[in-house]
Amino acid sequence: MPIGLVKWVAIALLLFSLLFWNSVLNYQLAVELIVTLSAVAVAQQARTHRKPLWSAAFFALALFFGLSAAAGLLNPLAPALPLAGVFGAFVTVFSIGLFALSFFVLRPQPQLS
Repeated sequence: MPIGLVKWVAIALLLFSLLFWNSVLNYQLAVELIVTLSAVAVAQQARTHRKPLWSAAFFALALFFGLSAAAGLLNPLAPALPLAGVFGAFVTVFSIGLFALSFFVLRPQPQLS
């Protein structure tokens, strides 16, 4: 799957969870798992482009969502870091911005033929 599509899927899921924050608890685990995998993929892309700060930022994002997903798997009735509320909205908007900026910062370099 191309990395651009992975980024768009992550942005779409985060926007969907931001717009429908009332019922985000119903599908929070799926959103967290998909965003975690997307963040790892983009961190690998940043690593191949030799952008260590961007790679660290996306690995931190993957760690945050991954730990939240792991906590949700262990205790599905009370998520550790709910995406609803002010903190969840801040994290979601920050993540959307990070994925959106990665389109500009991590552009593939044109190859000479």
